[in-house]
This record gives sequence, structure tokens and C-alpha cells, in this order.
Amino acid sequence: MIKENFLIFPIRKSLSKFRNIGYKKIIQNNEFEYGIKIKNIGNVPFRGGVIKNVIITPFKLNVNFDITSNKRFDIPPLNPGDVSIIWFDRTLSPISGQFWLNFNLETKNKIISFQNLIHFNIKNEHLLQQSITNILLIILTLITIGISISRLF
Repeated sequence: MIKENFLIFPIRKSLSKFRNIGYKKIIQNNEFEYGIKIKNIGNVPFRGGVIKNVIITPFKLNVNFDITSNKRFDIPPLNPGDVSIIWFDRTLSPISGQFWLNFNLETKNKIISFQNLIHFNIKNEHLLQQSITNILLIILTLITIGISISRLF
């Protein structure tokens, strides 16, 4: 039996308004895109497969909330060393915290479940906005002090 070996990394891209000011992390109540990067690290070609049952689940056990995608995502054949990026969906989360990315990968030989293996974080929107407000208040205070000092001389 031929053994297929590959590495899977989660990828995500924030689509929030804060991206325009350089903040690229995923933020609560803001749209983001998520997927995986898969690399064939074996010595034999990977013949491809299908990803199904994609679910994002929060770490918090007392929260009954999941983000699901019922679509099928094809993984192309990969020669040794080849990499493929597969974007699953665009969505947003009304809650913040750490999340698991779970899915089933079906190849011609077997079905592999990736559960509680891959995780990422969603930043609390309120805390981010409060940080930005605090920075702006500090800047405004420094400007006001600077103007007051310049009038003395």
C-alpha cells in the first residue's frame, strides 16, 4: 500500500475595515476568509481528494455555536513538494476567542478526519476599538500639551 504524506496548515485572511490601517488579524463581527494550505511531503504523488464537512468550533465548551460549510472542495493531484491553497468560505463570527477548524479529507484510499488539530484566534472587536481609542486619546493629549508648551516660549 502506498502511503501518502502531507502537511496541512490553516490559512485565514481578514476582510475587515481595520485591514486598511495595517491590522490583519481576524476580528469579531467582521468578515474573514478561511482555508488550508496543503503540501505533499511524501515521496509519491498524491492523487487528489475531496474535503467535506468543514466546521469551525469555538474552544469555549459552554458556547453552542459553529460555523459550517456544506460544500465540497477538490484537492488537485500533488507531486512531491507541491503545495495547493484551498479557500473554504467567507464568513463572520459574533463571538471572539480561539476556534478549532475541523474537516474530513477523502482520498481514493481512505477518509481522514482533522478534528481539534488546527486552530486560530478571533480578536474581540470591542477590545480592539478600545485600544485604538486609547491610542488616539494619548496622541490628542500629547498634541494639546505640545501646543500649551509652545505658547509658553
